[in-house]
Amino acid sequence: MVGRVTHAIDIYNVPTSANQPAIQPGTRLIASSLKRPVTGAFIVFNHREQGVNIFRCIGKENDIIEVKDATVYRNNVKIGEPYVWNEYVINNLQLGEVEGYFKSMGIEVQPIGADSFSVTLSENQLKEYRLSLKRRILPGTPNALHLDFKSRGFTPDNFGPVKVPAKSYFLLGDNRHDAMDSRYLGFINEKDIISTAISH
Repeated sequence: MVGRVTHAIDIYNVPTSANQPAIQPGTRLIASSLKRPVTGAFIVFNHREQGVNIFRCIGKENDIIEVKDATVYRNNVKIGEPYVWNEYVINNLQLGEVEGYFKSMGIEVQPIGADSFSVTLSENQLKEYRLSLKRRILPGTPNALHLDFKSRGFTPDNFGPVKVPAKSYFLLGDNRHDAMDSRYLGFINEKDIISTAISH
């Protein structure tokens, strides 16, 4: 991610799809180091291996975070995330009814079986298309998962519970199956926080 620093205000060009649909590739994002990180906000941080990244703040110090079948809970309370992209399974009959809409919106459909496909949508889009679909849950523990989480048998869609350490944050990308976020990078220390988004 490319940024231009002007003291308290940073302007970034976001090249990835990790936070779709809220932040599209090529979006110019404005962030400020004067704005404190809060849950729900997009946080810009520097990672020692991955460089500058931006993800949504899900948990702060002492929060308990858990993901159950791709649904996120903070302190045992489900987080409402109608904007988040999750993968869903759709069959041929269902696809035939909405394929035109998907094409017009640039929504990709991937085959995963003889009569089933994977499509990435938000809850708002499900309501818009009047679809009742089952979420696609990723099996197994990917090698890229953070070592501490991997050793505990977590998966990207069934994760935790974990307690956010002192002076740290737990961040997730809105495009849940296409984001190298805290599930893979670990907790983000406050010293690595650069700024908080104020416009995108």
